[in-house]
Amino acid sequence: MKTRHHTSTEALRADSVREVVDGFPPLVWHHDGRIETCALPAFTRDAWCESAGGRQGGRLRHTDRADAVALLCEPFLDTEFTPEDAARTEEQLGRLGFAPAEVAEHRKRLSGPMLAYNAIHWEWAHLGVSDVCAALRDGDAFCQSVLNRAWTHQGAVPPRPVVGSDPAHELSEAFAAIAGDVAVAGWGARRDALRDEVLRAYAEGVGEDGGVRAFHTARHLAEAWAIGRASLARQRGDGETQRQLAWVVLYHDVVYRTPGSRSVHPRDNEGESARWCDRRMHEAGEPAGFRDAVVHAIRWSARHERSSATTPLLRAFFDADMGILGLGPSRYDGYVAAVSVEYAALGTEAFNRGRLAFLDTLAAQLDAGPYYFGLDPLHDRLARENVARERAARRATVA
Repeated sequence: MKTRHHTSTEALRADSVREVVDGFPPLVWHHDGRIETCALPAFTRDAWCESAGGRQGGRLRHTDRADAVALLCEPFLDTEFTPEDAARTEEQLGRLGFAPAEVAEHRKRLSGPMLAYNAIHWEWAHLGVSDVCAALRDGDAFCQSVLNRAWTHQGAVPPRPVVGSDPAHELSEAFAAIAGDVAVAGWGARRDALRDEVLRAYAEGVGEDGGVRAFHTARHLAEAWAIGRASLARQRGDGETQRQLAWVVLYHDVVYRTPGSRSVHPRDNEGESARWCDRRMHEAGEPAGFRDAVVHAIRWSARHERSSATTPLLRAFFDADMGILGLGPSRYDGYVAAVSVEYAALGTEAFNRGRLAFLDTLAAQLDAGPYYFGLDPLHDRLARENVARERAARRATVA
């Protein structure tokens, strides 16, 4: 919209914001009725709503509301608009407070500009706020009026599920990326086989060798994929690097032996995960140079040395795997609790001492300057706060 387009959380004021609304694009709805677009990824919106809301005495709502503008624009898509489509959208708009005559009036107003606009763009899937603002001289005012009317009529709605709530769905693009050329016969079967293998390996609970997964599950993969992909986009990474990132994220913890594991082999989670991934990449026909970069990234994650993250792939993967530190306080606390379950075989005292040493190292890195390579500054601040909070609690138990 013409008022403001948020590309960072730094300009958002918690006392002004009523809701952050998911959509294409995401929108910020203010108490005074202003509606602004934003380009913040969903995990950043989740974290901001929790942290900023907490400072205001409650959690700000991150919702998924009906898009009245998109419903009004459906007749102008580059596809057939059937009588059934007309009835469906009219019924949905009716639930948002728009009478049939109003729907017809709005569509008459939109018709000329939107048909001219889409004669150039040929959009067949979605026309919404950004398109109307580009096509109409007063598109900003039109969208604000329609959305305020619809959302006020709609009333309170439940919050949207946080990133990581539906890993199989959220990872669909990653599984598609590693399945190879879609034009080659059997692409769907390869994708499904890899998906089933990965999700089975990351299943929560006690594994066949007695090792435990509580944090290193498919939810971690979904969060890491969302974070890594956003980081890579900020770094302007190319399509090949995104495919490499998909392999790295999906397979970096495919072997995960915890201290309680009954395996007779020494723990080399990253090395074994890298070898497993390399086999699958070879079967998929990935070239040697591509595979070498992926294998190196997985092995590199054994230490996660920020200073040695010298490529877009390593930087995006660093942000992806360490991004949990900079999420909202409740998600961070859930991560800490889950890791303590995975390392329960060490005993409480040994775990606390080891964890405190890890946190001391992290605190020094976080205090040295920007920690993440391609994430909103909010995540650096949250990482410092989360680590400091846990560090203080661990010190009290170890002292």
